[in-house]
Amino acid sequence: RFCSLFPLQPTRSHARAGNGTTPLARYVLLILFCVYVVNQADRQLLSVLIPAGLRCSSNATAASDAIYTTNCLSFSDEDQGLLTGPAFTIVYTLSSIPLAWVSDRWNRLYVLALGLAVWTATTFGLTYVETFGQLLALRMLLGIGEATCSPAAYSIIADLFDASTRASALAFYHFGVYLGGCIGYLSGLLNEAVAWRWTFFAFAVPGAILLLVILATVRDPPRSAPPVRDSVVEVVVTLLRKPVFLLICLASSVRNIPGYALGGWLATFYQRVFDMTGDQYGVALGLVTLVGGGTGCYLGGLLSDRLLQYSAASKAFVIAASQLLAAPLVFGALWATTVPTSLAVLVLAYIAAETWLGPAAAVVQECVAPHLRARASSVYITINTLIGGCGPLIVGAMLGDNGPATKAYGQRDGVRYALLFVVPTCYVASAILFWVVGLAMLRSPTRDYHPLPGSPDGSNVHDETSHVPPPSSYDVPSDATSSAGLALLSGSAADERARSKESQA
Repeated sequence: RFCSLFPLQPTRSHARAGNGTTPLARYVLLILFCVYVVNQADRQLLSVLIPAGLRCSSNATAASDAIYTTNCLSFSDEDQGLLTGPAFTIVYTLSSIPLAWVSDRWNRLYVLALGLAVWTATTFGLTYVETFGQLLALRMLLGIGEATCSPAAYSIIADLFDASTRASALAFYHFGVYLGGCIGYLSGLLNEAVAWRWTFFAFAVPGAILLLVILATVRDPPRSAPPVRDSVVEVVVTLLRKPVFLLICLASSVRNIPGYALGGWLATFYQRVFDMTGDQYGVALGLVTLVGGGTGCYLGGLLSDRLLQYSAASKAFVIAASQLLAAPLVFGALWATTVPTSLAVLVLAYIAAETWLGPAAAVVQECVAPHLRARASSVYITINTLIGGCGPLIVGAMLGDNGPATKAYGQRDGVRYALLFVVPTCYVASAILFWVVGLAMLRSPTRDYHPLPGSPDGSNVHDETSHVPPPSSYDVPSDATSSAGLALLSGSAADERARSKESQA
């Protein structure tokens, strides 16, 4: 009876209610959220388990000694930066564009399910690694599997939710970053009980269960535009002609650098500077990520949707203000000399810093035509992950045997100063760039669609089923469609309807 609620081939009216208020739309969003939670938890595991005993120099736990003879692997700080940064992000980004191209042409849920199967199997395989080379190879394979997630999910959410609720829907989806990150950090607690190998095994189980749920109960909702045959090069060229798209990619890339740096090194920071064990920093950082990050993500989506009535550019200005506020807070958290003070300020820093994900993703979805959403998302993710993923590597290079932070402050305090150099600086830089994005959106007379060769080039028609009129000429709801194709109109709503009638005639 439960599965009968979700028809095998849902009609447009079932799957899409314009503002995402149908039970099916909410159910699909919930499933995508759960997938993203597993996605983030599995990618977070390595950075938590490395200082908890996976790396020999971090002192394996008694539990590890009792279960495995070979209980740790030997590698350097530079290798750790490679594992938690480029080894994942480069493969992730190179895979995302072709996988998004597949998502735009074929069943998005099946593409997502295949990716989930790959990264779940990879997480299970990490249970048996014996060498650094094996660990590196599986980390790269994890990037290929996880690259399917967000492009397909962004496109599905954009088809289920209109402009009035899209930022909130994407913010809810991105709350998976913080719940998944929290669960990933809690792996330090599980590691103390069963060691790191069994921890990898345990984290593979939810992915397998979720895969069965997707295949049994979820179907790809109807698209707001039919798939268009065009090449990857044509898509990239078209996207790069959009100033707002270029600017949001640049701003998000700079913002991702401190995000990846903290994700890869924050556990090591508390282990080295404050001598915390895996279970201690696992629980502490898990709660910080869930409470601070989750609150910031919710507030970012809420403020953006509330301010949408004044200007579409409000999304970018909200992000800019929050990142500027986050810079001194994260500086205080890293500079603090006691654990309670550091964690308390870190929660505030996360609340301010993590408002950006949902609004930034909404800007990307709203500045491209519906048939380009998955590929636009993949290009966006590719650019900001490729650049942002260098964060752990930058910190690792500063902490190597010949690194400036290690030479000046030693290995213990070097991690503090390396993070102090990278994180607040990038927060301020990204705030400036997001402000520029907002100014560009205010000055943009239209969303500046550039039809691709072979794509629809008919008249512009505004879908009257859209629930909310565009608050500005830039921010037109995703339902702008026509029988001949997809485009965007400048001018008033009356002018749009007049052109629509002329086109139909």
